[in-house]
Amino acid sequence: MKEGEDDVHLLPTFFQFGRYLLISSSRPGTMAANLQGIWNDALDPPWGSKFTININTQMNYWIAEVSGLGDLHFPVFDLLDAAHAAGVVTAKKYYNARGFCIHHNTDLWGDAVPIDGIGGGFWPLGGAWLTTHLWEHWLHSGDRTFLEQRAYPHLKQTAEFLLGYLQTDKDGHLVGGPSCSPENGYILPGTTQTKANLCMGPTMDQAIARGLFRQFVAASNELNRDADLRAEVEAAAKKLLPYKIGKHGQLQEWAEDYDEFEPGHRHISHLWGFHPDDQITLRQTPDLAAAVRVSLQRRLDAGSGSTGWSRSWIINQCARLEDGNLAYDNIKWFFRQSVRPNMFDVCGLKDNSPYQIDGNFGMPAGMTEMLLQSHGDVVRLLPALPGVWQDGSFQGFRARGGYTVNLTWKSGKPVSAVVLASRAGKLRLAVPHGSRVETVQLRGKSTGKAEGEEYVIEAEAGARYSVRFV
Repeated sequence: MKEGEDDVHLLPTFFQFGRYLLISSSRPGTMAANLQGIWNDALDPPWGSKFTININTQMNYWIAEVSGLGDLHFPVFDLLDAAHAAGVVTAKKYYNARGFCIHHNTDLWGDAVPIDGIGGGFWPLGGAWLTTHLWEHWLHSGDRTFLEQRAYPHLKQTAEFLLGYLQTDKDGHLVGGPSCSPENGYILPGTTQTKANLCMGPTMDQAIARGLFRQFVAASNELNRDADLRAEVEAAAKKLLPYKIGKHGQLQEWAEDYDEFEPGHRHISHLWGFHPDDQITLRQTPDLAAAVRVSLQRRLDAGSGSTGWSRSWIINQCARLEDGNLAYDNIKWFFRQSVRPNMFDVCGLKDNSPYQIDGNFGMPAGMTEMLLQSHGDVVRLLPALPGVWQDGSFQGFRARGGYTVNLTWKSGKPVSAVVLASRAGKLRLAVPHGSRVETVQLRGKSTGKAEGEEYVIEAEAGARYSVRFV
């Protein structure tokens, strides 16, 4: 792999190695996995071996729910609890807002204020992004007690913070700020190479606000709580600054169509609404999805992916674009540039670049996105299968809605699957173009029906569905 060759057997090994690392470093009752997990061996480690929450800590947990390790997500939720009190003070004193916020870094003691400098540190939505992980656990587990007792209080208080943080711009849109697009900068208009970071309404902030508002409204409806606040949030969501497509056909990173100071920057923050969220999708918002592709290609053309975690995020974006060959090309680059002989991820391209664990989780998460995606009530099978993965199988992948999926494919097409439903709901199965569901059986009898390109099943809690494809 280091020499650019293929090794199909290394990939499942690396996938299971990522699960092993999370099992080892994020058990219930322990600290969450930080930048080096439990493998930090230095008194003064790189970046303090803390929790950088503008991508890195979140990436550590992308693999948790989808690979059947949802219980290992709880140390992150404990971290949110630990930072809550400081976050309430920070929200009030910095922004005169209700609720709570955490900036781009925190630690064992739950720090919530900006650190490190304006370039990356003055970004107040780290806590909001982490809060969306509570919602992901609910979507995968269906644990109503968890939603009510652990997720909802954070969703509510983050929504309250955003209502106070967002300001009305000259056109009547709600925008966040002052903030930045982690951790990128733009060229100050009227100059040729003067870098600036601070702005109003960076695309990532708007996307996180839009996603968090949507999650709070759904949780409020589910629990029948806080109708007045829900109405306030729904009204604010309609006023958020919309996505914009810039002069290159790219998804704008800022509210203004600035030129990037570093076109190949390691962060792709402005694509948050495409991945990890699903506000932008190939089928529902094709124009914005096309702009995402342009943004991603511009980053790649300028040399992005210089860290293991950056390359991992690119792989996940390629999977959402359903471009399996591009995703696999980036997997090969990941192994070529960002993996040590012991399979630890590397943050940088130098011989002495430090070990950083996020890529060990982010790349396997990208593999799952290539093989299984779930949004709304649609479970999409083999959405980004590369040409080199002609035959294969997976077991135990988890989908939103409470489904466990086992799948076998041959010659690039699905052959058979088993879907276990942990709770009742409408399941829509989608398969790659050129394949279709032939039969779905429950207790020896056919069930479900084709609706357009999807096969719809009224799933029963605890049911096991056997699926055949043609």
